[in-house]
Amino acid sequence: YHYNMYIYFRTNCSKKLGLGHFSRCMRLYNYFEKKGHNCQIILDKPSNIDNFFLTTSKIKIKYLYENFNFKNQILDANYFLNITRKQGIVFVDDYRFDNKWEEKIFKFHKKVVVIEDLNNKKHYSNYIINSNPKYNYSKLYTNLSLNSKTKLLLGTNFSLLKSKNEKEIKNNNITFYFGGSGKLNHFVHIIKNLKKKIKNKIFIISGPLSNNKKILSEIENKKGIEVFYNINNLDKILCKTSLLVSSSGMISLEASRYK
Repeated sequence: YHYNMYIYFRTNCSKKLGLGHFSRCMRLYNYFEKKGHNCQIILDKPSNIDNFFLTTSKIKIKYLYENFNFKNQILDANYFLNITRKQGIVFVDDYRFDNKWEEKIFKFHKKVVVIEDLNNKKHYSNYIINSNPKYNYSKLYTNLSLNSKTKLLLGTNFSLLKSKNEKEIKNNNITFYFGGSGKLNHFVHIIKNLKKKIKNKIFIISGPLSNNKKILSEIENKKGIEVFYNINNLDKILCKTSLLVSSSGMISLEASRYK
């Protein structure tokens, strides 16, 4: 589209879900906003993580629920349509929704784009983006769209990653990252024992929603250990990393670009 469009992103983030869905939408939001489009992110409720991002960028966020919680996707679609009165393009990146939510949105908005990586639900959309690497070279993907005109954008060529803007500087460093909401106590014991046996520098990334941050005080002042809190740009650490110990998710695709 060469004219200004309204673009909406329906997603969510929490300690249980982590940041993967939200960060993908953030990257698309920033891309389309630079193109002059009017963008909004729609979340369930305010949380620590979107407050954190709001302090670092001027994103527009709206919330569907104030005094109650998500109940089902049909009600959610009605609430969504009520606050997105101007027709536009809707990106949905949320495991809770399938064709029931999408069909209601499809009747009013110009386009519906589904972002997923599980391939386990029926959809009704114009596009499905699934960047799971296993769909690069095979036909494992089952087209679960009820819309016969749906276009599939599959494999890592369609990964929603920000531009690689750091040069690789490898010094045999080891990085531990358990996602935006990971439990940090899982690897503190490992690192304590590891430092007794190796001289490699160890980086620890603490996500904005991570639990047990106080436990890092046991190791963060030890020689050869550096802890990073609430950082937006993981590339600055990944480019200096030779071995990454992490949870699964978007971080695996981001790290693969730095080998």
